[in-house]
Amino acid sequence: MKRSNRELVIFSMSALDLFASALGAFILVTIVLLPYYLKHEDVVNDNNQLRQKIAEIESTAANTAAELKKSKAKEASAKAALKKLQKESKNAGGLENQLKQAKERAAEAEQKAAASEQKAAAASKSVTSSKKALNRAEAEIKRRVKFALLGLATNAETFVLVMDMSSSMKRFQGITLETMRKIFEPLTSREKVGIIGFHAPGSRAFHTIRLRHWLSPGNIIPMSNQNKNIAMSFVRQMMRQVDGGTPTMAGLLEALKYNVDAIILLSDGAPTVPNRDWQNVINTVTRQNRGKKEIHTVAVGNFYERPTFVRFLSQLARANKGRFTGVALP
Repeated sequence: MKRSNRELVIFSMSALDLFASALGAFILVTIVLLPYYLKHEDVVNDNNQLRQKIAEIESTAANTAAELKKSKAKEASAKAALKKLQKESKNAGGLENQLKQAKERAAEAEQKAAASEQKAAAASKSVTSSKKALNRAEAEIKRRVKFALLGLATNAETFVLVMDMSSSMKRFQGITLETMRKIFEPLTSREKVGIIGFHAPGSRAFHTIRLRHWLSPGNIIPMSNQNKNIAMSFVRQMMRQVDGGTPTMAGLLEALKYNVDAIILLSDGAPTVPNRDWQNVINTVTRQNRGKKEIHTVAVGNFYERPTFVRFLSQLARANKGRFTGVALP
């Protein structure tokens, strides 16, 4: 028996129909959804914008919460301040009194300050007046007093120095030379000087009054540096010749013959020749001087032990517009 030739078909017509239907459905769905796939980037951008807005809203919400918290804190502080004000308002009467007292104290302080200013102004005016008076006094002093010799202020420009050469001066040769050097030191060529030395060699009963002059009787010369040295040499020579008594009046009367502004007497003791009547010396010299010349006196040695001698020199100077000073042993 012959087998029949059977042909095997994998896909039947109904299967093909099914596949064709499915493919058609897929194509339709694809066509329908195609526009949405094309807008994918826009959707992403929109999502990002939404996320950003959400973040901004969340930040705003957080800030709002913080501000709300601050507002509550301010509200609490305001309430506390209100309570404090209410409490202080109860004491308003006391504060008004304190304010009134403070104003009164301020007014009193202003009055005191005004009074102090007036006193200060008066004091300043007084100081100014005193300064002017002092300046006038200093100007007058400068006008009247050119310099000072051993502290003896004078306006004189011409002098005669009358030096004691009695034997008692031997003890004071050193201090006498130093005193004469100090007298010469401030002098210049504008000032003129002469020197007279006086003593009375011999005994009290038999003596001779001797006067020594530099350069010659009645002459004075400008005190240049060279003349100062010559004058000091003459004084040293005089100090080597001291001897005898003290004829003070003879030396002063000789000095009155000089045409000078001032006389300076340098001695270590009161007069002894012709006698010890020192008051007669003052009277005689003052009468003959008639106020024309200043007579300054300088005590040397231990004069502080002899008050009578000091009275003699101080009264002689005072009676003749002069000054008295002393130079003691070191």
